[in-house]
Amino acid sequence: MKCYLQRENINTNCSDLHSWSYPTNIDIPLLIKGCIALIIINAALSISVICSNAAVIFTILRTPSLKKPSNYLILVLALADLGVGALVAPCFCVTIACTLARNYQCLISSKDVYTITGSIFITASIWTLAALTADRLIAITLHLRYREIVTVVRTGVICTIIWIFAILSSLSWLSSIIPFLISTNLTGLIILITILFMAKIELVIRRHSRQIRLKESIVLCYFPFFVFYWLLQSSISPPIILFKIFETLMFANSLLNPIIYFWRINELRIAGRQLMRRFFQLVAEAPH
Repeated sequence: MKCYLQRENINTNCSDLHSWSYPTNIDIPLLIKGCIALIIINAALSISVICSNAAVIFTILRTPSLKKPSNYLILVLALADLGVGALVAPCFCVTIACTLARNYQCLISSKDVYTITGSIFITASIWTLAALTADRLIAITLHLRYREIVTVVRTGVICTIIWIFAILSSLSWLSSIIPFLISTNLTGLIILITILFMAKIELVIRRHSRQIRLKESIVLCYFPFFVFYWLLQSSISPPIILFKIFETLMFANSLLNPIIYFWRINELRIAGRQLMRRFFQLVAEAPH
């Protein structure tokens, strides 16, 4: 996920950054209000993402019956989404705040941190979601051989590869280990493959309602950003405020993931309820 402000083109000349921060062809007061709204939305989103994904992580770790390869993928997905809520979204808010305050040194530093953390956690989230979808496709098409094909060790290897790729792609912001354009386009391709896998699952199990909601959430949250990004590679320059809105939509997927998986997986939902019930009982019984 590369920021609109290219690192190699940044210098400390305030006039250059001023032209990025406040384009002359839009309503400046409206832009400022929109940026403030984005900060508020992302702050609330950050808290929600942290709480929901922490609940998923805690539930899987504390429930022995949930320790299966597919649930380990959900655990890794929740860890990536937790990083989005705990690091990426707050850094996003800081970059907008620095832009509004015209604190350009802070803007440059915060954008570096935001882009690196965003590349790591969002890439890991997208690729893990693809692995989860592939896992479900294998389960319903090769169900007799599923346990033979999908093992804890192989799942661990896949997760390790995903995180290595995510880290290397983030380092391309600072170096050329993996060209950023290649890593971003690969991630966009993975989203398309994930949607195709989901369409295949729909055809096999004929349970449209649940799968469509998951597929629609991916299309809604990720497609606008990648379409915008691909437009930026051409001569088209859409308004930057749209880019910020699409980034926020991308963060929102980190909230939708735990909600969808709690809703779809009965065992996970029941275990989560039991743990929450125990937690509130302990709180109620604690001495005041």
